[in-house]
Amino acid sequence: MTFTVQLDPQLVYRLDHPGLAEQLSPVLVADWPRNELYAALWIARACPRQALTGHLLALAEDPELPETLRSLAVEALADVAGSRR
Repeated sequence: MTFTVQLDPQLVYRLDHPGLAEQLSPVLVADWPRNELYAALWIARACPRQALTGHLLALAEDPELPETLRSLAVEALADVAGSRR
């Protein structure tokens, strides 16, 4: 069974909590299911963490990923760079 979840970009920031980086890290890998990876990247954008930089950079540089996911990873990196967390 597959389903689609639509994230509200205006509310995703509310998912922020101290253990978020540890929770997202295992999901931010190229071989994770695409819809879950997409959701994790949106969360990473809304709740930037320096600890996710390596994962985001690897996704942004992966030529096998769709451009949409790579672009989200780049945007999340920019958000991390603009954040102090």
